[in-house]
Amino acid sequence: MRTNLVAFLYRWLPDRFIQQLGASRLLQPIRNMLLRQYSQELTQTVRIQSAIHSVNFQFEAPVKVAVQAQHKGIEKHIIDAVLTLLGFPDFREAIVIDAGASNGFLSCYFAQTISTNGKVFSFEPHPEVFNRLKKNITQNHLQQATCFQLSLGDTVSNSDLNLYYETANRLALANKKAVQTISVQETTLDHFFLSHQLSACHLIKIDVDGYETQVLKGAEKVIAQFKPVVVFESNQQTIPGELLIKNGYQLFDLTMKKIDNIPPLPHDVLAVHPKSRFYHLSKG
Repeated sequence: MRTNLVAFLYRWLPDRFIQQLGASRLLQPIRNMLLRQYSQELTQTVRIQSAIHSVNFQFEAPVKVAVQAQHKGIEKHIIDAVLTLLGFPDFREAIVIDAGASNGFLSCYFAQTISTNGKVFSFEPHPEVFNRLKKNITQNHLQQATCFQLSLGDTVSNSDLNLYYETANRLALANKKAVQTISVQETTLDHFFLSHQLSACHLIKIDVDGYETQVLKGAEKVIAQFKPVVVFESNQQTIPGELLIKNGYQLFDLTMKKIDNIPPLPHDVLAVHPKSRFYHLSKG
């Protein structure tokens, strides 16, 4: 009952109002009582109604994450853009890389749409978040999805992962002190594809909190060979976009409007190579 109340509040209260609750010393206890004390885990059946296709699946995540992904987050815009670009429902054989899969919302969705007859490889280094990712894939019986507790980057080595209250990050965040720093295994997509003998890649989704450049540098051979659609979070960095343009890609925002000049870049960017089998779909 309390979890349902918290989910209701997160869905309907404006984000600005929730932030103001936390900023006010007087109102902060109210937010802590209503939105934090019971905001740990929520398992629910989510129904994602995109412009093209609806999917139902069980999804476990902190209440705020679950509500935002289903109702407020950027995920639905990414879903609409990707399904359109990859020609769903005619195309269901996609080989997908989900770099920074978090709790697995997009992995679960892609596995039941563009990768019904393909494969989703999900990467999440944070131990607790990875456990939820694995559970979400397992409880939905998604045999076409496989998750790895790995960080993707530009080296094959062990590296540090900074844990914060809000997130985990390979890069230290300015003005924030990490709660804990742990060692995680890092690999590159080039090494992963070689070691798993993969012969196709149709989509790479990257959401790694500022480490996008390193992921792309570690995927140079995969990108050059397969020319997958790439969707990434820019984090106010232009280098990821510049790297893809250098490799012949055209950039778009999530409404499929061409990006001809950078900077600036929108928060989320789609990149499609003119020689990709999907490029003609990017022109509407």
